[in-house]
Amino acid sequence: MTIRFFSCKAIAFAVATITLCATSTFAVTTTYTGPSGAWNKDSWNTAANWDSGAGAVPTGMIDVEIGAGKHASANSSATGVTTPTPAYTGNLTLLANAKLEIGQYSTADDLNALGTGTITMNAGSNIVLRHPVNTVHSNDFVIAGDATFSLGRSTSAHWEERTISGGISGSGLLTIHSTNGNILHLTNTNIWSGGLLAGGDESENKKATIEAEATGSLGTGDVTIDDGVTLQIEALNAMDIGATLNLNGNGASNKSAKLVMDANSIIESLYVDGLQMPPGEYSGTSGDWIDGTGLLIVEAVNFPRLTLRVNRVTGDIRILGHSLEDIDLSYYEITSAGNSLDDTNWNSLADQDFEAGGPPSGAGDGWEESGGVGTHALAEAFLLGGSTISIDVSVSLGRGYDSSEDAQDLAFTYSTIDGTVLDGDVEYVSCNPDIDNSGTVDGNDLQLLLSDYDQNEIGCDGLAPYGPTELDLLLNNFGRTDLGASAAEVPEPTSMVLLLFTAVGLLAVRLRK
Repeated sequence: MTIRFFSCKAIAFAVATITLCATSTFAVTTTYTGPSGAWNKDSWNTAANWDSGAGAVPTGMIDVEIGAGKHASANSSATGVTTPTPAYTGNLTLLANAKLEIGQYSTADDLNALGTGTITMNAGSNIVLRHPVNTVHSNDFVIAGDATFSLGRSTSAHWEERTISGGISGSGLLTIHSTNGNILHLTNTNIWSGGLLAGGDESENKKATIEAEATGSLGTGDVTIDDGVTLQIEALNAMDIGATLNLNGNGASNKSAKLVMDANSIIESLYVDGLQMPPGEYSGTSGDWIDGTGLLIVEAVNFPRLTLRVNRVTGDIRILGHSLEDIDLSYYEITSAGNSLDDTNWNSLADQDFEAGGPPSGAGDGWEESGGVGTHALAEAFLLGGSTISIDVSVSLGRGYDSSEDAQDLAFTYSTIDGTVLDGDVEYVSCNPDIDNSGTVDGNDLQLLLSDYDQNEIGCDGLAPYGPTELDLLLNNFGRTDLGASAAEVPEPTSMVLLLFTAVGLLAVRLRK
């Protein structure tokens, strides 16, 4: 038996009353140490099961622990129990792998086993509510480890409604085992971060609805709704804006959808039966997995995106592939409110015959530049197909940025082959191929670059060692005299060709080493 001392003082603020506790009067902690109870039996109301036989059934001002690995059952209607489960005003802690069952045919008195204070659930612990009555639980919950809240079992508690009106905190995963069409209402703003898994691994009649009825009621972690369960969003941003929502299988037997949106929510990522859904707005018209009049808005910060890299020094622009996934591209546009694009030096995919289908035919069977391009916009489309931008590939679009304007206001939008329209990322670098700052991009710069090619030296954009990107940039700007502080003659064409052959030779030698 553990003794601790406390007294409480309520302090009223503008929006709430907070209770602070300090030493004063006393309470004791009693621990369930008895044998693990059996389903439909009672073990709570036996004094010998408390404090190794030296205790008593919890009542009055007392804190309660369920011992590690123990299964306590409060079922005062069971055979041999002559009095209701008594009430106590204290906290309840379930130690690792402990279980508390509120029995199958019990009365509301058996809910007294939950106490009136905070319920702390440690790793592997489980609270099973089998009683056949609607209930409201005002206790605060601390999910200290991955724990489980069971809404009945197959032979009891059909279509009952449970409400958790207290707050939920902690860092563990909360699993909701669902059965028999039960409904769980979450009515408070909760801050637990470990995430919610509804459905769990119960094999019997997994049917339930989780109703999120307050902003933040689903905590700050990810949410997974498995087969037989429906998630119903009843309040603005019931899910955290950074959350991932996973929807698997069918909804509850009395629902037509896995997700019912009766209020709007913004999240980061959405998966439906394992398939990642693209960013956008989803409503009752988006598929049979969703219903309701609200919107699910997926911003998908981490959704695989293409990047437009803009060199502020040379004006070179290029599309960078994603680091983890290939992306099938069918359209892109680059816009500038400050007219800082250069359509003259833009080297479009159509110019490059990127799909290797020959010159544009006008029939949409290859890349074709859009009408109306200029300093305000560059755009082209592959109407009847698309091209794959492979992982980590860099696709040059020539000098499509006017570095003399340098408005740094570009917007990059593109479409995938399946019609999904996405906003790409735009990054600006200052990479000068005039490595020696002589005023001319010339053979000496080539030699300097190739001498450090593929070594540990950081590239001129600060992002990578000298490699194909830097070499491509230098060759594309070879002979320019407007990038350095001083001026010099542009090499004659014959000299330039010789230098390029020299570069190829030097590169070949370098790569053989």
